[in-house]
Amino acid sequence: EGAEPMYRRALETRERVLGPDDSSTLISINNLAQLLQKKGDLEGAEPMFRRALETNERMLGPDHLHTLANLSNLAWLLEEKGDLEGAEPMNRRAMETQERVLGLDHPSTLVNISNLALFLDVKKGEYENAEVLYRQALERMERVLGKDHPYTVESKSNLEIFLQEQAEREE
Repeated sequence: EGAEPMYRRALETRERVLGPDDSSTLISINNLAQLLQKKGDLEGAEPMFRRALETNERMLGPDHLHTLANLSNLAWLLEEKGDLEGAEPMNRRAMETQERVLGLDHPSTLVNISNLALFLDVKKGEYENAEVLYRQALERMERVLGKDHPYTVESKSNLEIFLQEQAEREE
């Protein structure tokens, strides 16, 4: 039968029993959206991600961690769909809110900075802005998490690849 019908039944049950705004219902919405995205049903996933984001913003506020996670999920989906103009402001909002709420050196903030750098580099071709963010993320990760932390290693690799590609672009 597959996972999707089970996810849909769980969502329907939670909506009926707990209500559309309950945190467990929102988790089911997000889980179904992620499943649809993994299956390649981006059109089906988008309204689910938007619903989860809008409800979390209304119920928990724009600065809540669940809201930020939904914001990042929707940004990722829009990026995957090729809607760069829709994805970029969401990526920036998530990064700025995480910096304000969690702090500049929180691991989630650092990962989001690195993700925004990657987005600007690969998707938008904004190389100068991307390089600043790549370097910022790596410097903070090395200081906060250490040079051997997986996030730091990945961030360093991203910067190295970027610099190599930048050198090739300048040739």
